[in-house]
Amino acid sequence: MSELDRLVGSTLLSLKQENEYLVSKFSCGIVCAYNPATVTGENNSLINQVVQSVSYQQGASFGIILEGGEKIVISLRDCDYSEPEAFWAKFNCGAIVVE
Repeated sequence: MSELDRLVGSTLLSLKQENEYLVSKFSCGIVCAYNPATVTGENNSLINQVVQSVSYQQGASFGIILEGGEKIVISLRDCDYSEPEAFWAKFNCGAIVVE
């Protein structure tokens, strides 16, 4: 089990662009994307949806799949890095993931 699997079963509470970063708040913690992120669906329709699964492909992408099939996908491609990390996730339990 990956630390990122902690997102599964949590609820998306908010999703907003802050400067160049996409900040996703979940009932279990926060994910902040520094690399380009793609969101399918309208932000407002995603709120209160439950995370069904996550996908992680090193060097390609990290995806959060919601109950309606919508996705939040963060690029992990080398050419997309503008900061030292692509994203970080901080969970309410204190666990932190940095990619």
